[in-house]
Amino acid sequence: MNDKITFKEGQKAGMEFLVSHATALLADDIGFGKTVEVIAALNYLKAKKILIVCPATMKDHWEEKLKEFADYPYRVQVLYGTKMKLDIAADVWILNYDLLITYYTRIKKQIRYGVSVYDESHRIKNMEGKRTRRVFHPKYGLAPRAKYRWFITGTPQQNRPIDLYPILSVFFPDLLGRATNYRTYQYKFCGAYDGIDGRMVLGFPSSRAKEDLFKMLKYFMLRRERPRSHGLIWQEIHLEKTREYQALEDQQKQRVEYDKYTAENLMDIIPILNHQQLWHEASKLVAKQSLDHIKDLLTSVDKLLVFAYHRESIGVLLEGLKAYHPLVIHGGIPSRKRTDIKNAFITKPTHKVFIGQIDSMGEGMDGLQYVCCNMVFVETNYSPKTIKQCVGRLAREGQKHSVMAQLLLIKGGISQDIWKLASKKGVVIDEIVKPTHQIESKN
Repeated sequence: MNDKITFKEGQKAGMEFLVSHATALLADDIGFGKTVEVIAALNYLKAKKILIVCPATMKDHWEEKLKEFADYPYRVQVLYGTKMKLDIAADVWILNYDLLITYYTRIKKQIRYGVSVYDESHRIKNMEGKRTRRVFHPKYGLAPRAKYRWFITGTPQQNRPIDLYPILSVFFPDLLGRATNYRTYQYKFCGAYDGIDGRMVLGFPSSRAKEDLFKMLKYFMLRRERPRSHGLIWQEIHLEKTREYQALEDQQKQRVEYDKYTAENLMDIIPILNHQQLWHEASKLVAKQSLDHIKDLLTSVDKLLVFAYHRESIGVLLEGLKAYHPLVIHGGIPSRKRTDIKNAFITKPTHKVFIGQIDSMGEGMDGLQYVCCNMVFVETNYSPKTIKQCVGRLAREGQKHSVMAQLLLIKGGISQDIWKLASKKGVVIDEIVKPTHQIESKN
C-alpha cells in the first residue's frame, strides 16, 4: 500500500480483520472510520472489481473517499435512477439499496466482482424482504457471488436478534445447529412463544441465548468501542399533555384497541399508529408544543440539530423556526443536494437550526460535529439503535465538547409507554452486540 492512508488508532486492525475474513461484519462504533478501513483492505487485496451497496446519502461519500484513499485509479460508476446502463468497463459500481431490485438482474448477467460491500447493512435484515433476498439468497444472491463480502454497520442489530438471521443462516449455518429454520431460530434466540390466538409473539431472549449469539458473532464480527474525549448528556424532557392532545390520543387508543396490547407486544403497534391520520395530527401538536422549548435552547447555543419523524411535524418546525433560517433534510431531498445543505449549516452562521428526518439523517452527514453539540428529538421511531446513529452525527470523532441530546415525550402519553419498552429492548441489543475488542484511550 502507498502512504495515502494515515491510520487512526485501531483502523489498521480493522483492515487486517477484513482481509482475513471472506465474510465479515465490521461493526465498529459510529464515527470510527469504517469507510477508510474498507478502502485500506481493498488496497491490501489489490481489488479491481468491487460492488458497493449503501444508502442513497452515502453514494457520493463512497466515491469521494475512493478518490482520496484508494491506491488504484478506479473507474467508478455511481448509479442514479432506474434507467442507467451498467458500465461493464468500470472497476467499482456504487448503488443504493432502493435500486437493488431494479439492477439486480443486470448486475448478475453483466458484471463480475471479487468484493462486495454492504454499507449500513442493518438495512437488509428482513428475510422476507425483496432486497434482503437479492443480497443473501444462497444460490442467486449478490453476496455469495463475491470472494469477499463485507457487511458494514455501527448498529448490526437494530431491533431484535432476528436481525442477525440472514447473515448467520446463509454464511454460518453450522453455528446455528438445529436452529437454521427461520421459525426455530425465533423460538431459540428471540424469546418467541405462542400467544393466546396461536400466533407467534417475539419476547426477550434468555441470558443463555444472548451469550450464545455473542459467541457466534465473534467468528465473523469485529466491534470496537473506545472511550471518547467528549461526554454525552442524555435527557428526557416531559411535556405536559394538553386537552387537545388528550382528545386525539383517546380517539387513537379506541381506534387501534390499545388496551389489548401488552408489554411484550406493544412495539407491534408502531406501524399501525404510523398509518393512522390521528397519530400524524398528534405529532403536529407535539412539534408545535416543542417550539417554545427549542427557542429557549437557542438563546444559549449557537446551533441546534433537531430530529423529527413525520413530515407534518417537520412542516410545523420549519414554520415555527423561520427566524433561525432552518435547513432541512428528509426522504424527499435528493442525495446530491444533501451535501450542499449540510455544508451550508456548517459554514454559514445565519443557519441556526438543522432539521433532520430520523430515517434520512441517521446515517452519513459527517462534519456536523465541528459546529454543533446540541440536539433535540421532537419525535422518535422507537429504535434505540437508530437513535444512537442520530446521536452519532454529533458524538463522533472531531467533537470537542460534551454532546447534549434531549428526547421530548408527552408525559403519560402513548409515546412514553412505547419508549420505556424500546429502552429495555436497547439494553438487550447491547448485551448481544457488545465489543469483541476494546480500544484503549491514550488520553
